Order: sequence, then structure tokens, then C-alpha cells
Amino acid sequence: MNACIIILKQNQIETVMWKDNQGEKRLQNSIHENLEQTFASVSRFVESAQEMIVVGESSISHDYRLWLLRNNRSLANKLIAVIQADYFAQDKLEAYKKKYFSPSSK
Repeated sequence: MNACIIILKQNQIETVMWKDNQGEKRLQNSIHENLEQTFASVSRFVESAQEMIVVGESSISHDYRLWLLRNNRSLANKLIAVIQADYFAQDKLEAYKKKYFSPSSK
């Protein structure tokens, strides 16, 4: 599985990536005033993902989705879900991973 979840919070973006035979990798970015720079950094980290979901506050989730459509169409095509949530608990991570990325969810 090469998949990732991008968690967009008010002041930071947490990215969790699962790669075949490499386990889990995490990246945390502070959200800068320059969203373009922040979104570009996150997108470089997840470029190898085959599938991804975005979870977060509606305005920033929407902004990131639009940025992907304008700046990285191939990565935008890998987006399988955008989930609006003002709060994200870490215990949801495994639930989303199982729901969206497990072989039985296909």
C-alpha cells in the first residue's frame, strides 16, 4: 500500500504516509502565511502515494484541493476522499486507514 492521509488543522498540516515495506512515515508542517509554499512541501512528500485522503477544516481542505487541481493534477487524481472535520483525534487514523485503504474497501 502506498497511501497517505493529510490532516489539515488550523495552524499545521500533519501527513501520514504508508509505503510498501517501509512502514509509516510522518511529516508535520506549520502553516505559513504563504499557503502555496506549505501546500507544495506537503505535495512533494506525498508524490509517490497511489491514493490519498484529506481530513480537516472545510476552508483549508477546500483550498488544498483547489491548489492540487491547479498545480498538481496527477496528485489531485489520487485524491479519493475529502473529509470535513473541525477536530481530528489520532484514534481516527487507523479507522480511516482501514476504511479507505484496506483491500476489502475496494
